[in-house]
Amino acid sequence: MYSIASGGKRIRPIFLINVLSNYNYEALTGLSEAVLSLELMHCASLIHDDLPAIDNDDFRRGKLTLHKKYGEGQAILTGDALQIMSFDILSNISNKEIAIELIKILSSKSGIRGMIGGQILDISKIENFEQMYNIMIFKTAALFEASLMMGGIIGKLSDNQIKGLENFGRDVGLLFQILDDEKDLESDQGANIFKYATRNDIENLKIKLIESIILCMNENFDDSFFDRFKWLFVNKLGFSGDIFG
Repeated sequence: MYSIASGGKRIRPIFLINVLSNYNYEALTGLSEAVLSLELMHCASLIHDDLPAIDNDDFRRGKLTLHKKYGEGQAILTGDALQIMSFDILSNISNKEIAIELIKILSSKSGIRGMIGGQILDISKIENFEQMYNIMIFKTAALFEASLMMGGIIGKLSDNQIKGLENFGRDVGLLFQILDDEKDLESDQGANIFKYATRNDIENLKIKLIESIILCMNENFDDSFFDRFKWLFVNKLGFSGDIFG
């Protein structure tokens, strides 16, 4: 409970829920399980990320990191347990077809082709922007992709819409990581992306991502979807409302 209850924005579960904002939540099979499993997986990634072998952080959300509080062994095993618990929770969804699809998405986006793959790249030798960009896609964006796609499965959206949600999640995750690195730059902490690209290049990348997000929302979803996620970008991710028109 130490790491799970330590705060945080719960952005990924919020994104998942907002795919389904026009639905009756109580009637949606798998929603509570999907939200919980997603947040547990994210929490596990933070515990492992803070370990001395990876980022070697002493504090997380204003508290001692788990390994600093209870030791490295406990932190490693807690992260492992939370990952397994995520899939155990999904496996208990009454509709097994939905359960299998959600397990497929979360395992893919959190595994070697997603979040963990990004963590592996992150502890390797980084020499250029392309490598840093790939780390951002795998380590950060993959769980945003998972959150939106899982919402699409629960809401029984079309295959094309779920593919649109995957692309949407990738771009949102990249924007989220750039914003985090900008905050780190302003506070004189190490900001990874700024070591490999100029501010002008990063601003151009942000513009392209925003244009891609707007295009995806307009092509695949209705005005209500656009308005909900615009609100989230401004109020949860800290972007100016002007950039979305």
